[in-house]
Amino acid sequence: MRTLKIFGLLVLILGLSACATDGASDNLTAVEPAAVAAEPANGEADAGSPQQTAAAEQSSDDDKDRVVCKTVQITGSRFGKKECLTVREREERARRSREYTDETRANALRGSIPNN
Repeated sequence: MRTLKIFGLLVLILGLSACATDGASDNLTAVEPAAVAAEPANGEADAGSPQQTAAAEQSSDDDKDRVVCKTVQITGSRFGKKECLTVREREERARRSREYTDETRANALRGSIPNN
């Protein structure tokens, strides 16, 4: 009987602690650090130099290939799912989502159904 009470109390405490956490603290985690362009040792930056332009372009490309992990909430579950995508993949997903939304909105105004 005593074991049943302790078990019930433990379940109650774990249940309340799960309700108290929202999971937002670990929402974004960078897996690979972004590449940083090197600055001149003397501290003077020449904005027009070809080396810095190339370094900035390389840094931009490296940033797009950086993997970012995000915890995504699943409808109907208290647990999240970890989703790791590159910045480029996230931008492509957002672009496709905007296109689909725009297409659906335009078709709704015309009274037709979008092609999937």
